[in-house]
Amino acid sequence: MSAKILLNLSVRGVTMAVFAQRKLSDARSFANDEPARKAFASLLAAHQRTPVYVMVDVAEEDFRSETLPHVAGRARREMVARKLAQLFRTAPYRAAWLQGRGQDRRRDDQYLFLALNNAELLRPYLEIIEACHAPLAGIYLLPVVSQALVERIKPDVPGVLLVSRQRAGLRQSFFLDGKLRMSRLTPLDPGNDQAFEQSFVGEIEKSRLFIYNARLFSRDAPLRVSIVDPTGALQGVCLGLTPETNLQCEVLGFEALAKAFGMAAADLPRDMDAMLLCLLGRHRPDCSLALPRETRGFAYHQLRNVIHGAAASVAALAIAWSGYNLYADVDYGKRMLAARNETAALRAQYEEAARRFPAAPAAAEDMRSAVDAVEAMRQHARTPETAMRLLGQSLAAYPAIELAKLEWRYGGDGKTAPGVAAAAPQQWQESVEVSAQIRPFDGDYRAALKLIEQFAQDLRSRPGIAEVRVVELPVNLDPKSGLSGNTQDVVDARAASAQFRLALTLRQAG
Repeated sequence: MSAKILLNLSVRGVTMAVFAQRKLSDARSFANDEPARKAFASLLAAHQRTPVYVMVDVAEEDFRSETLPHVAGRARREMVARKLAQLFRTAPYRAAWLQGRGQDRRRDDQYLFLALNNAELLRPYLEIIEACHAPLAGIYLLPVVSQALVERIKPDVPGVLLVSRQRAGLRQSFFLDGKLRMSRLTPLDPGNDQAFEQSFVGEIEKSRLFIYNARLFSRDAPLRVSIVDPTGALQGVCLGLTPETNLQCEVLGFEALAKAFGMAAADLPRDMDAMLLCLLGRHRPDCSLALPRETRGFAYHQLRNVIHGAAASVAALAIAWSGYNLYADVDYGKRMLAARNETAALRAQYEEAARRFPAAPAAAEDMRSAVDAVEAMRQHARTPETAMRLLGQSLAAYPAIELAKLEWRYGGDGKTAPGVAAAAPQQWQESVEVSAQIRPFDGDYRAALKLIEQFAQDLRSRPGIAEVRVVELPVNLDPKSGLSGNTQDVVDARAASAQFRLALTLRQAG
């Protein structure tokens, strides 16, 4: 948490301190005179650019509780501004504090309008703040600051009258459901302790009557009077109050206050004004009376802190990234050196192994071409198994046909003209030329031709055969050819066989 300069102003005195590390330091009290202002200027000079928080404890203050329709945005701002001008026409330091919404069906907004009627008390110190170019964070009434104390006491009743002895006098603040409703300061000049306690009791009774008569609180509801007494000087006040069924009284000693503040007893001051300054440092209220032009420096201060924080974050990120890059560069260098050493070792092993190899019978390029050719042959390798299986299935159905010769081929279709580059790879085809004969043959060529045609048709019906072409028949059926021979040839033909040849083209495997 950044440091803060805290100032408590009253007609009778001034208390100033530095708040850092969630505790007060260098707390000093003065009478409200010229030495106090000089001390304040010296404090600002010693802590330049430190935000200043001003708390005011005077009797010239005004509190008005009002209920306004629930609106938002610009309409709310204009409505609140009109109400402030109507309630506090001549008070420059005024503010509206939104404290919640009503519980009825309309759910109107509940405001506490407050104003400081004694601006002359602030003027010298605001001039010092402006002259020292210190950022003013806000101006707060003491009862507004003390609401944080009631929230931390956590009373079990809705109505609480907080009573404390300040340097300016007796401060009494009424809180309903933890929210400030009214406050009054009574200057007291104590004589002996008994008269001082009686004055306390009388003022508390007056405040109770005012709360009831102003209808801020019902007489039938329980009201708790909480007396803040860090020094132990007000222990007898509760005994002097008129006992009533709905009235409760408690004294908050130093230990209870330290527990409520959440601080160690050694870090909590016993002076009441300094204690509330500590509360202001730990819990900044939402309602400030400062004018916008007076807090412009604090807005610049916050913006500067945001920019500095962003710059620090970017710088830290850049340093971290640079460190990572440096580490990665060193690591990459080590790995590259290791890779070079390993490469050199492998190259040396290769050269040593190469020296031991016998001389190659052929050039490396020729061996590469041979390997590529073998690989191509392996990719296009085929066997006549499919052709022989298909042919065997048909031959089994025709026992009179004997296979004499089989020529199997697998290669390009040869459709590309020699010397012309093909636009696409040639289609490889598998073909078979079958030489067969009919045995026994009795010389009946008509029956032989019919059997050959049936055999060819059977082959065509096979799924794996694309084309069957008759190359040679046992007799020449060409009408252009002439006839020759004798009867003896016919007799020899009956004893011989009817030979024929077929050309088969197999379908390409899908």
